[in-house]
Amino acid sequence: MRPLSLELRLRLLQESGQISPEVAELTRWILKRVEERYDMTVTEENGAMFTTHLAVALERLRSGQAIDEMVAEGLAEVKAYPDEWAFVNQVVAGEAGRRLGVRVPEAEVGYLTAHLITLVRPDGL
Repeated sequence: MRPLSLELRLRLLQESGQISPEVAELTRWILKRVEERYDMTVTEENGAMFTTHLAVALERLRSGQAIDEMVAEGLAEVKAYPDEWAFVNQVVAGEAGRRLGVRVPEAEVGYLTAHLITLVRPDGL
């Protein structure tokens, strides 16, 4: 079970119509994968940005909205973290994308990887 504050964040996003119940559940599933892979607890304090970006991005993809491109320099910077890049590709672009029936563009993998790096490496990029 997610800590109450992150759960509340997901419920508010869902109740306000910003994300679907399917995306809320998928976001919870991805957060659990992050916790397992990186041996950490994702909380409101450390994971609010990652959680919100992830949920809203998944909803935008699910509903067919365009995702902003990421500048080449930013993409190169996040690719310099191969573990986090691979995790987002496998779990979000791979499994979550399949569950939603969408293709996750490289730019979105880049944005989510940047948020993941910030989450799992408190010293950041």
